[in-house]
Amino acid sequence: MTKHDIASLSCKLLGIYFIVNSLAYCIATINTIISWIQGNEFSLFVLTYIGPTLIYLIFGLLLWFYGSIIAKNITKTMELTSEEHTKSTAYDIQAIGFSLIGLYLLGSAIPKLSSYVVAIVLVPNTNFSTISRGIETVVQVVIGLGLLLGSKGLLCLVKTLRYSGGKKEENDSESNSDGV
Repeated sequence: MTKHDIASLSCKLLGIYFIVNSLAYCIATINTIISWIQGNEFSLFVLTYIGPTLIYLIFGLLLWFYGSIIAKNITKTMELTSEEHTKSTAYDIQAIGFSLIGLYLLGSAIPKLSSYVVAIVLVPNTNFSTISRGIETVVQVVIGLGLLLGSKGLLCLVKTLRYSGGKKEENDSESNSDGV
């Protein structure tokens, strides 16, 4: 498998994960809407459930249908030689992995962030717990963006830390076929 194939398959699997996650929010949204239709007063919980449901679903569908394009963007910064079209090094797999973890963090944080924004903006006297979870989610978004956009820099840091104080091996990509 090429780097592009691995990244594309991983994006599609992550897309399935987010689509399945949207189902959990969908059930809660339906329950809240049914309660509202049966005569209960409108609840802001409808808004806090609809946003994440749609975001999870849209993010999952984008990863599924555009996984190949996303994989192309993830792998385009990797140096290509003639033999690297057919084999992937541990370094390449790590770079793809960090990018996909960044995608996961973004995909799981953005729906939560929409709920917290609705709760903070529309609910008077929002408690500190909701605000602190919102801040935690913003930090998760920042870390996700950092991993997605800066996986090569992160790998350079990991490589530097791995070889600090020790002898650097001559050919890191061939000697690391076991992934460490």
